Amino acid sequence: MQIYATGLGPLQVAVASGAPSPVTNTIALPTGFDRGKIRDGDLFGTGARFAGLYQVNVVCRQAYSAGNLAVLITTGGISSNVATLAVQP
Repeated sequence: MQIYATGLGPLQVAVASGAPSPVTNTIALPTGFDRGKIRDGDLFGTGARFAGLYQVNVVCRQAYSAGNLAVLITTGGISSNVATLAVQP
């Protein structure tokens, strides 16, 4: 699952303010949560060539039944707002 966000913190490779960025991870790796379970991610960093946009690729390690899935991202001890994703079979 790909989640786009802002404000996930400093990057491993410095990028000038307002400049498009290469794909690089954040220094502090966030965790993604859904239904109380921590999920692994393979990219917690920038969306290629976008200024100020972060991309989080989250690996869902189980199948979900149809319904709403509550997702939030925590980095540096600060949590995002909860996003609700609709899941279809």
